[in-house]
Amino acid sequence: MAETEWVTSRKVREMGQELYVFYDRDYRPLAVPTDYYIHIANQQLSPHTQAKVHTDLVRLFSFLQQKKRNWLSMDDKLLKEYRDWYLVQVKAEPQSEARQVQNGRKGNAPKRTTNDALRRTYQFYRWAQEEQRHPRLIGETADGAQIYSRLTTRHDANDNEDLYPLTFERIGEGTRHRGDRSATEDDYKELVALINRSPTPYIRKRDSLIVQIISETGQRPDAIASLTIHDFAADKITKAERRGENKFSVQPARQKFGYENVFDFDWTLVHSITAYIEGARKDHLADKSRGCDQGMLLLTSNGTPLKNGGKSITKRFNYLTKKLLWPKGKSIYSLRHKWMNKRHDEEIRIQSEIGGDTSGKGVRAAIAKDAGHASPDSADSYLRARSALGAETLAAQDHQKLIELRTELAANAAQEAFLLDRLAHYERLIELYETTLVKHGLPLATKSIQSKS
Repeated sequence: MAETEWVTSRKVREMGQELYVFYDRDYRPLAVPTDYYIHIANQQLSPHTQAKVHTDLVRLFSFLQQKKRNWLSMDDKLLKEYRDWYLVQVKAEPQSEARQVQNGRKGNAPKRTTNDALRRTYQFYRWAQEEQRHPRLIGETADGAQIYSRLTTRHDANDNEDLYPLTFERIGEGTRHRGDRSATEDDYKELVALINRSPTPYIRKRDSLIVQIISETGQRPDAIASLTIHDFAADKITKAERRGENKFSVQPARQKFGYENVFDFDWTLVHSITAYIEGARKDHLADKSRGCDQGMLLLTSNGTPLKNGGKSITKRFNYLTKKLLWPKGKSIYSLRHKWMNKRHDEEIRIQSEIGGDTSGKGVRAAIAKDAGHASPDSADSYLRARSALGAETLAAQDHQKLIELRTELAANAAQEAFLLDRLAHYERLIELYETTLVKHGLPLATKSIQSKS
């Protein structure tokens, strides 16, 4: 029996979601991995991430079954065995970089892949503990926890050194522009939740708006800091709406290398900004003792412009992401990375549908303007870890939605045909009824009703 055949899974569709039910080799359902996968699916993570979790669960529970161990018995010693076993599975994959060893190259990609999976395994056990499946699965071993990790106390920690203590070290995971610098949906939600815990109402609104702007437009901190309330003046917005424009264009005063790029804002974002201007910002300036705001969109707690512009935004979010124990180098720009990846996938999908250029160079050229890049090649650092698989996933999602909509449309058409047939039937009955009334010299019911009204 193959390693991963100790545990199998079956895809099911429930409430519009594609889920997996996991089974042991005797085809008995495994409740815990099934529940965890449902939890992951409900987080609305990318299909690519969900596929990784699916692989992890199959391998984790296959390993446990081979060892004849219950998942609740996991401890540091067994987790280390699992890490080494997982590495063997990765190296056995045809696409593994380990196959290049025969050419005199020793790559660390299998270890990086194993580290990613091991981190998700730590997260699985944290979830299990939070779900009260076991009180001491993960935490401080001195307090009786089976698996040592500071994940359960991460907001109180000063560093992230012991979040995933059994991961392989010195394998190049800190290399600049690796794909994991992009914020995930979980990272985004975690950051927003921390912002909303700020004791100052204005700072909560301001920081939330910064996150929204960079997440939806991909702008750099310098450009965001230079935005003014005049960029979003009511008369400009009204004129653009009357012209029927799909987007609202803004040219930030300050941009990298003195660029003069114009950025497009969705109308939903524009209305969020105007609501902030008329609400939180105006209330913040109500105290006349505050300094001159100079019309800047973003202000300090004292009501003055950000002293160091984009550097102030970067410093603020370095502070926030440090509290969340994000890795060094993964701060406000990780939201730009996230936006870039999303924009990349969208452009591939668009070009595929219109028969355009789906090559890496063609896609980079198409999104260079949106990203504020002078050269299409500037996107390389953001997109190096990306592939057309993302677009295929998006296309598959859209195709599935299209099938569902067509099915729904066909069902509605059938229902409409049935109702029209019943309506015609009742109209014939009414006509027959009225003919009978006239034949017997009786007043028509409809006329009598109309006369009373």
